[in-house]
Amino acid sequence: MGNSRMPAFPHEIRDVNPEVNKKLLQDFTGERTGFLQVGPDKWFMPSKFRHEADKYYNMTIRPDDTWVVAFPRSGA
Repeated sequence: MGNSRMPAFPHEIRDVNPEVNKKLLQDFTGERTGFLQVGPDKWFMPSKFRHEADKYYNMTIRPDDTWVVAFPRSGA
């Protein structure tokens, strides 16, 4: 899944049960590709995460990086 010079993403990535996936796609209309469950806590992630997990895990964090963290917007 990843570059041989980078450590692999250390958590299991599993497909969501098809019935649960169907419900999630109805509830979260911005996502069209489906969902995965990640790690021992089974976090829900968009299915595209499977191809990006190693990159996120190995992302270089610099001292001058700025992080913008906020609650997701809800409503229309």
